[in-house]
Amino acid sequence: MVDITVPAPQAAGTVVGACMRAGVAASVGEAEKRDTYADLEREHDLVPFVVEWSGGLGDEAMAFMRRVRERCKRAELVGYDEQLATFAVSGFMDYYLQKISVELLRGQGQFYSKVAEQCMDKQGFGAPVVEVGAPASGSSQGRGSGSAHRRGRKRDRDELEMGVGV
Repeated sequence: MVDITVPAPQAAGTVVGACMRAGVAASVGEAEKRDTYADLEREHDLVPFVVEWSGGLGDEAMAFMRRVRERCKRAELVGYDEQLATFAVSGFMDYYLQKISVELLRGQGQFYSKVAEQCMDKQGFGAPVVEVGAPASGSSQGRGSGSAHRRGRKRDRDELEMGVGV
């Protein structure tokens, strides 16, 4: 059984240790997963696959990746040119570690996008925009029409960046 978790090294429980040694959040995450699934470990093999929010993989996650790579290597070497198979397997780790990095960055981008949107709303930069000629009442009350609202937000962000209207 593989359980994936992405802890933040800057979290309250790990920030002090993470400042002194890389991988502390991953180690804590692995221990927490082992505690959570202690009863199931008698019947199943557990792999706490921990990827720190900052990108570091836990020891058990790296060991799992190496085991998978070795299984691929043994499977590919059967009936194939050894040099070609070794080259293909060597690319396995690079490919999947890059894939994990890209997905981690994608998740961080979504997180920061949502945080920025919430901050803009709290600061009033996401106020409704009424288009010229649009009715003052009716179905577009409140936040305004979707596209007008997005254009207004973009304008507000651009003004904020340029220092206009601050």
